[in-house]
Amino acid sequence: MAVTEILPPAAGRGPPGQPDIAYTPNEESFRARTKRRLETEAINKTLPDGFPAQLNSSLVWEGATLGDTFDWNYKLTPEDISEIESALQHFKCRRSQAALPRASVISLPLPRVYNVD
Repeated sequence: MAVTEILPPAAGRGPPGQPDIAYTPNEESFRARTKRRLETEAINKTLPDGFPAQLNSSLVWEGATLGDTFDWNYKLTPEDISEIESALQHFKCRRSQAALPRASVISLPLPRVYNVD
């Protein structure tokens, strides 16, 4: 079996004309890029023509008030808990048969939690 080495992304700037934005966030390059752009570019601080100055909709939310609008908690019933525990036991049994199974509708069956029909 071959050994694969995973290398981190190459450091430095991106291709010519492209920002130096890597796959993983880097606060230092973000701050440097922001500083450089503020010093060297005339950044327009107004919205383009046709854009609304404010969005008003039931779909608009802010982090500070999101919890007041939507209840993201799901209350598990005793049947849900039983199904999850059963699926976990099924998954653990499959783990002994394979190196490490992926969670799927077959390896972690939860028919009540997610309906596959």
